[in-house]
Amino acid sequence: MVGREAPISVYEPLCLAAEADAAVNEKISTFAAALALYRRRDFEAAATALDTLGPGDTVAARLAARARGMISEPPPAEWQGINELVQKLLKALARRHKMG
Repeated sequence: MVGREAPISVYEPLCLAAEADAAVNEKISTFAAALALYRRRDFEAAATALDTLGPGDTVAARLAARARGMISEPPPAEWQGINELVQKLLKALARRHKMG
């Protein structure tokens, strides 16, 4: 979120809990494992795991692309697995500049 200094968790609703079947639970498990790999800086393994979720999973595809980018340009040593939404921030700043 633009304007926030502390990181926030973002969740993707998949279905109602009562409707979760084995496929949904497997997707959750796979994504959680991939996210753990990503946060441990194992970007190649994270991207590979995220790819198994399929091209229709936009969130997984974006995180896989980010992981691949970090293979060639690793984050700094103090990185804690959190990314700033730089593009969103830049767009908000551009809008403010146009208004003021």
